[in-house]
Amino acid sequence: EALRQYAERAANGYRLQRRLFAEDAVRGFGFVDLCQRRYDAVLMNPPFGEASEHTQAMLNRYYPNWNSNVLCAFIARAWALTCHTGCVGVIYDRTAAVKSTYEEFRRSCILADNRLSAVADLGWGVLDANVEVTTAVLHRDTDDVCCFVDARSDKPEEKGSFIAQRLARQETSQVTWAFPSLFLCLPNAVLAYDFPEYLRKAFALYPSLEASGIAAAQGHALKAEVHYRAFWEISSVQPVGPSHSWIAVFKGGDYSPFFLKTHYVALYGSNGSLVEKSTANVLRNKAMHTLPGVAYGKRGDYLDAQVLAAGQIFTHEGHAFPNLKENVAWILLCLINSRPFQYGLNCYCGQHKHSGYVNLFPFSPLLADSSAELSRLAKQVYNIKEKWASGDETHFLFRAPHIALSTIRSSLADVVAETHSQLMRWDREIQEAEEQIETIISHAYKLTDAERRELPERMTNRPVDKTAYDTTIDSPVALGKLLSSELISYCLGSVLGRWDIRLALDANLASSPKPFGLLPEYPLAALSSGEKSALGEVYPIKYCKTGILADDPLSEHDIVQSVQRCLDVVWENDSDKLQTDILSF
Repeated sequence: EALRQYAERAANGYRLQRRLFAEDAVRGFGFVDLCQRRYDAVLMNPPFGEASEHTQAMLNRYYPNWNSNVLCAFIARAWALTCHTGCVGVIYDRTAAVKSTYEEFRRSCILADNRLSAVADLGWGVLDANVEVTTAVLHRDTDDVCCFVDARSDKPEEKGSFIAQRLARQETSQVTWAFPSLFLCLPNAVLAYDFPEYLRKAFALYPSLEASGIAAAQGHALKAEVHYRAFWEISSVQPVGPSHSWIAVFKGGDYSPFFLKTHYVALYGSNGSLVEKSTANVLRNKAMHTLPGVAYGKRGDYLDAQVLAAGQIFTHEGHAFPNLKENVAWILLCLINSRPFQYGLNCYCGQHKHSGYVNLFPFSPLLADSSAELSRLAKQVYNIKEKWASGDETHFLFRAPHIALSTIRSSLADVVAETHSQLMRWDREIQEAEEQIETIISHAYKLTDAERRELPERMTNRPVDKTAYDTTIDSPVALGKLLSSELISYCLGSVLGRWDIRLALDANLASSPKPFGLLPEYPLAALSSGEKSALGEVYPIKYCKTGILADDPLSEHDIVQSVQRCLDVVWENDSDKLQTDILSF
């Protein structure tokens, strides 16, 4: 008070310095006064991210659970500024509501004392910053249940009216009521208000995957521009495998349960000997690599898992459950690719499905009772997709193009029609098999009929699994264009000596490894250097050893004539008709 009076007296003086001091001092006193008061309500959109070096020590001292994100400290401070009946309203980065590293913050600042009274989950597109957000109302004077409104799927401009309508009409759709203390029992104290009943019971009754001896691990982080390539980007004479310079690598990919084509390789060396020590390269869990198991890409709205063949490494983007018994691997694949798992995981995990989150999921012992049936269904889906991928030259286990694998030779249109019909049949088989898997998983986790009906409604953006998962085939015409371009590309590869055209005549000349077996050192259809040197006059075509094709009808390596000779081999000496059919697409 004495300083305030001094400042006021100084304001009546004539010296500029004293006047400036007086104005600053009054403002400072006012700020101190604001900080000492207690408020009925504190409304805020706090900053988020790391703090400056000068403030980190202070935050560590006064806000031990700030988790290196200033928004946590701001929320804790806002709560401290409220009176005994006060409340805090805050909009903040949704990461703090679900990420495991924020567990202690949630326990101490959001869920303690039953203070959480309302949440509007807003999602993306609300703030100018590219961040997914949620909101919370924290109240000192409540023992009631908390109201959660899920507006994440609504357009940004419609979220406000959506929330108001749901509350005004007391609608139950997208609205959940739950006691905050419930979340203290869930993994990482995540604010998973949409946890279904089956999942709450599963966490209470069943051990986690990790406790059941089924643990996922994060893989290597390698400098991409130095180490990662597609297999066709390295020399065709380079073998691929654990004892060579290059090794097959799992990095995840498009949504494709059970099967993902292999096409990435990494410059790795024996046990990582070719990986330079650098901050850009981090080798993790080295002993777990090259073992068969189950793998998944960590990014995506819904987690999907695939067979991990032996002889591969995995990465920080593609995590893995290595060294599993085959029957356990098939069960795990069925579980992870099911709706109960995918939806349940999303209840407490964001878009990045790190192994730490996945390992927390409860593992029902009832799954073992259906081991044989789950294995059969999983193999059915895997085999269908592997058959299709064997006609894709971007797959390491490629044999020959789809047109060559077909037994039809009447016309290209007939090949396209039959292939399109086969794709539709395979798609139906996949979806029927996966529905049977859903039934078994739902029984193992004791879902009610209502919960089974609700899951598809809550997962409308879940991709529909298909045979040709990585391309768009919406009509026979689109398929005809795809198959035609595949064939021309294959012919060029054969002329240049990459592909062994004999497999176009008999695909059984090469055999694929079993689902969890060791990958071959070369692509199945590759014409290896040893085979090239042993080729005699009986080889169906004359390939170009120089790797240079000419646009010259007089040259023996004229590109047009060379491709035509390949087409003659594939189409039994009627390439003119085949070329006409190709042009029709």
